[in-house]
Formats: sequence, structure tokens, C-alpha cells
Amino acid sequence: MCKKSITLNSLEMLKGHVIGRAPTLFTGSGTSTVIPFNDVSKLVLVANLNIAPYLEYDEKMKLLIVQGSCSWHEANSFTRSKGRSVRSYPTEELATVLAGIATSATGERSFGNGTLRDDVEQIEYLGFDGKIHRLSSEKLLIDHPIFADNKRGKELLKVYQKRFENFLQLKNGPVPRLVKETDLMVGSEGQLGVITKVWLKTSKWEDSLHLFIRLNRWEESFEQHLEVVKSVNVFRDKIVACEFLDSNSLGFLPENERPAISRDIIILEIKSDCFDDIYDNVISKLKSVSENDVFEISSSRAHQIRMAVPRYVQEHNQKHGAFKSGTDVQVDIGHFEKLLHHYQKFAKAGITYLLFGHIGDRHLHFNFLNSNEQQLLCDELFNELYANCLMWNGSPFAEHGIGTLKQKYIKPFLEDVHLKMFEYLKENLDPHNQFFPSGIMNIKVNL
Repeated sequence: MCKKSITLNSLEMLKGHVIGRAPTLFTGSGTSTVIPFNDVSKLVLVANLNIAPYLEYDEKMKLLIVQGSCSWHEANSFTRSKGRSVRSYPTEELATVLAGIATSATGERSFGNGTLRDDVEQIEYLGFDGKIHRLSSEKLLIDHPIFADNKRGKELLKVYQKRFENFLQLKNGPVPRLVKETDLMVGSEGQLGVITKVWLKTSKWEDSLHLFIRLNRWEESFEQHLEVVKSVNVFRDKIVACEFLDSNSLGFLPENERPAISRDIIILEIKSDCFDDIYDNVISKLKSVSENDVFEISSSRAHQIRMAVPRYVQEHNQKHGAFKSGTDVQVDIGHFEKLLHHYQKFAKAGITYLLFGHIGDRHLHFNFLNSNEQQLLCDELFNELYANCLMWNGSPFAEHGIGTLKQKYIKPFLEDVHLKMFEYLKENLDPHNQFFPSGIMNIKVNL
């Protein structure tokens, strides 16, 4: 555990703390978008940011401005009152916006709207000097002063960006994406400064409908799953989300709340005015899925089920003393079948498990609910999976950050250019190594 934990309730308190240069892990959300960490004993403290939330809507630019500890639920409600919609956000809307940006949490709606990173127009962050700095998505990172005025830094960034090209089609690569100025903060897990304010793109609010598609269990055959995924991908402009819950996930719900028994489901969120088009060009043309296994449900019911599963799983773990050991792998469409074959191997390990997530993006979460005695086996299985993920040019952790828990798995993905870039960024933006010093940017020291 850390040596000390504090709560910072105002921007002035945060500034005062940063100027004091205490090595700190800053957190701001008690949900899945926080930085995944366990042992932070090298830190002086963990600081929870509980700064009063502030929301503003820029009518001219159609941007949502967020400050403080504002949740996605609050942001969504506020934006809806303006006839607009936040484009991408995590399923757990109680998570805070700024924490989600720090970990580049991408959520289910990125299927149709793009990633959270794509929606960030500007960011303000508190630097090591105790001053607020602004970054713009319209400015290339190579033109930022720490690179533009340094030949070594500029050449390093060019090599880094070249090595990242294999991951540009994924939500998040194994390392931060460094293309625009805002990429210094999006997904960097607070290792270079503390995000204090963000400007997010919005879109006109549109009503949507939800379809459930019942499928065979993926452990037995995933032919249906693959057909649906391939069919929906050409309609990303009409389908907002394409989510998956397997029979094991649904098995944690009370029986009267399950939309399917011993079956998997895919949930499609479709723009209302595109519903007929999707039904005619996707649903009715599925060869392996009967139309009798497709039915419409309310948006509230779909969201309720998506939210309920992780909460019931958490209750199960607390009751049975189980641990959640999970993956966060995303691959391209060409390697998705291989990924599913690998998860079929996981299913035979004799450990309770479930599979769910953003199937439209080939981005699923396989969770073992293991005992302490089974942890070694889980680690061995994960090591094999991540070795394959490396060969597939996939991302081992495409959504919720690395923190400290995942560093042992990320190391094989790191090359010399990545480590040199981390060192360079720390030298220029965190010279006192005060921002989350146990993070991946110091991985040479920590591992």
C-alpha cells in the first residue's frame, strides 16, 4: 500500500501539492476508468481529486467544456439539455470524465463515433511548474516546443511514430499514441501532468433503438459471431454500438432478468432513422442467425443489462473470495478468429470465466474469476496470449490503461525507441519524477 492518502478538493490545493513535488499517483474515479494499480509503496501518497465539477457548453463551437470531478452521467445529462450528445464514453457513467481521458477509456460507442481521443479538442493540464498549460488537437506534437526546438527529440518522435503505424487502426496501442499535442495527456495516465480541463466534441442528439441478437455459445461455435461482426462493420455510420455478453456473463443475472438462457447475445444500438436500413441490409441477410433470435428492446433495458453484469460479478467475487484476472485485447479483423480460438483454450482451463465487450471492434474482455491458488495458471495463460497478441500486431490493453498491474505483460511490447521516448518526456515534462513515478514511463527502473 502507499504511505499516505489524501484528498484534494480544489484547484488551488492541487497546485500547492504539485509545487511541493511529492511523488504522487493522482486518481479521480472509483470505477473501471481509474489507473489499474496495486503496489505503489514507492510513492509518498495517492491523491484523490475531488474538485467541484463544472460544465459549460460552447454554442458556437459545439463543444462541451468539463472541469473538476464531473461524471459521464452528469456530462451526458447536461449535454442532452442542449440538444447535443457526448459522442464516446464508458459504459459505467459514474466514472469521471477527466479520469477517462487520462486512461483513454474508449467505451462501447466508439464503434460508431470513434474513440474518446478523437473527440478531445483541447486540454488544460497542471504541469510540474504549478502552471496551467493548454494543448490543442489541431497542433501536431512535432511542433510542440519540447520537440520543435530539439533536434534529438524531433528525430526520436519521428521514429516513435513510424513504429506506431501498426496500431493506428486500434483504439489504443501498447504505448501512447503521440501525434497531436493533446496526445501528451490522453492515455498517459497522469505521468506528465494532471488534466484539469477538457473541451470535447459533441454531436446532435439522435434517438436510437436497440436490438438483441441471440447466438450459440461461442465456446461451441463462433460462426454466428463472426458473421455479425463482419456484417455490421460496413455500417458504422448507422450503428452506434455493437456489444457482446456471453452466456456466462448473463448467468450472473437473476434468471428472470436474463434476455437469453444458455445463449450469447450481441446488442446493437442503431440510430432510429437508420433502423429499416440495418434490418434490411444486415439482419435479414444473416445466413447463420434466425430472425426469430432477433428482437427489439428499450434503450433503458439494454443499458441496465450492460451495467448489471459487472456489478453482479463484483458481488459474486466478494461473496466467494474470487479475484478478477482479465484481458483487454484488441486485434484487427484478420486476427479476430485466432483470438476467439485462443479464448476457447482459456475456457478449458477449469477456472470460472466470462467473455464480454466491444465485439464490433474485435475488442473483448476475457475475465477469469479465479482463486488465489489459480493465479499462477492465469498468469501463464495470459503470457501465452500476449505473446500471440504481439505477433498479431494487436493491442494487449486497448481501453483502461497499464498502471502497475499490467506492466509485467506490457514489457515485451516495448522497444528501445519507446523507452527513450518515455525518458525524454519525463525529462522535459516531469523533471522531478513526481507524477506517478511507478508508471510505465519509468518501466526500466520499476521492473
